[in-house]
Amino acid sequence: YGMLTIDGLPKPSFWAFQMLGQLTGRSALVEGDIPAGVGVAAYTDAGCFRAAIWNHVVAGFPAREFQNEISVPEWVGDALITTWHVRPGQGSAYELWQQMGKPQNPTPVQQRSLRFATSPATASWETESGSEAVPIQLGSNEILLIEWAPRGDAYVPKELLSEQSLSWNNALAAVPAISGASS
Repeated sequence: YGMLTIDGLPKPSFWAFQMLGQLTGRSALVEGDIPAGVGVAAYTDAGCFRAAIWNHVVAGFPAREFQNEISVPEWVGDALITTWHVRPGQGSAYELWQQMGKPQNPTPVQQRSLRFATSPATASWETESGSEAVPIQLGSNEILLIEWAPRGDAYVPKELLSEQSLSWNNALAAVPAISGASS
């Protein structure tokens, strides 16, 4: 029931938390017809807009598709739109594992195939109008992260990286040396 398989492969819940972790900054209002079981969370941070959309269907209930579109009407200028999409076979290795006959001890080739299947589907494209609508199509229990970023220079939160590096360096410096170990 965890976020990783016993072989250390990320499960869809791992990617869901990774996506939700990208939602930083100031929360943004989402308007529209959102049915029960569908969730949307949106945030703006450092000139970027990010939204996570998920279609939760409780086990035992009928499968349900969700189709809609999302746009950022207040976006001005060019944008680079990037998506991560967790769906069967992309962000989830479970379906491939079943197709393999549910091996308890996968071969190295099977392990590599399963690892590839754990990566979410990704796409990225440039647009001259960041306010254009992005289509959303989610099957049951799928999640999608969409990011609008200014086109041009890459977004790098340097102050955060500097803080993280400093804390990592301090933590590593505090680790006592192992006595009797040879280098």
